[in-house]
Amino acid sequence: MNDLKKYEYKIGLKDLIIIAYSGIRGAFPLILSLNLFKDPFFNSEFKHMAMLVTI
Repeated sequence: MNDLKKYEYKIGLKDLIIIAYSGIRGAFPLILSLNLFKDPFFNSEFKHMAMLVTI
């Protein structure tokens, strides 16, 4: 984000440390894969494979 000119906010060292240690990077894929189990459009095999790859 620091290299792009269109963003006004620059990420500092403190922000990078918080992002790295808060688990944000791993939480979003886990939430998305858990939401797959509620969706009847996908078959069971795909749901289990998505969960396995995410974990």
